[in-house]
Parts: sequence; structure tokens; C-alpha cells
Amino acid sequence: MIGSAIYETHIHVANLERSIQFYRDILQLEFCHLDEQRRIAFFWVGTGKQSMLGLWESTDPGFEKRHFAFKASEAFIVNESIDFFTRNNMAYYNFLKADDRQPMVFACPSLTEPRMKLWA
Repeated sequence: MIGSAIYETHIHVANLERSIQFYRDILQLEFCHLDEQRRIAFFWVGTGKQSMLGLWESTDPGFEKRHFAFKASEAFIVNESIDFFTRNNMAYYNFLKADDRQPMVFACPSLTEPRMKLWA
């Protein structure tokens, strides 16, 4: 295997300033670097500066939307996630698009922590 984790991932955003505010103020990621000229911002994810998220502003109205998932504890997913999304005015739905709007916990025998998938 070439690696044990993802070091960084990059996504396109329509508005860099609004996205910086969201990832910094709402999700509380640690801001790392801003390149105004290239319209790119970077955030550290988690502790120890082991993972990075890059936001690239795109002026192309047809850029494809992508997703990625954050690792979260099962306790947060089950007990806090809905309140967190509601408090921050974030619409969400579960992976199966079920009408009950309950969070889904994904578990895999090879993973030590459950995963949460809520589309915001």
C-alpha cells in the first residue's frame, strides 16, 4: 500500500471568502494559508497537522460538485450532529435520503471508528 491516510484533498468553491468563513468559523478548522493571487485557501484538519483541505475558487459555473467526509465520533454523530447542523443553519439529509432525517453511522470491520455521512 502506498499510504495509510489522505494527507490532503482539494475542492472547488464558488466563493472563497464565504467558504473560508464556513470552514474556519462553523467547522472550526485551523486556517493554514491563503494565496490571494491564485484564489486558494488551505486548512489543517484534525490535530497534529496531519491532513489538509485546499479550497480553490472556481469561476467556471459548470464545475462539478464533489464531496468528502470528515471522521467523527459515534457519540457526536448520534447525540450532537443534528443540533450542530440545525444551530448553524445547515440543511442535511442522510445517505439514503430517508424522510426521517436521522444521521447514519457507517461502520466497517476494518475501521476502528465509525464514519458519518450527512450531506450538507
